Amino acid sequence: MVKANLISNDIIADPGYLVAQGCVYINLSVELDDQEPKLANLVSKGFIGLKNIIRNFLEESKQRDKLKGGVYTNAVAEIVFATALGAAITYGQDKSASNLNRTISALIAYLKEMIQ
Repeated sequence: MVKANLISNDIIADPGYLVAQGCVYINLSVELDDQEPKLANLVSKGFIGLKNIIRNFLEESKQRDKLKGGVYTNAVAEIVFATALGAAITYGQDKSASNLNRTISALIAYLKEMIQ
């Protein structure tokens, strides 16, 4: 799991702090949807950008023959993004490290199946 070390007046220098608080972008997009549609649209564009980064990484891997034939990078990017989003939302609800690890481990196993 990637951990962030942020030090500011508002955030404790604890690597697990951001995960424990939930994903700020998910919370922001939900809150902004009704209140500030223009800002919600910007967050949505950020999500699309993240999916594009994932897809581009997969495409690059495919071009370098790192992935098995028949891998649909658009579909895999959607699955990776949706799984990460779902894991963040679920963790925000139940704060279960074991559930989070199980979800991420399943995603990693899925991705490993595509590697040549």
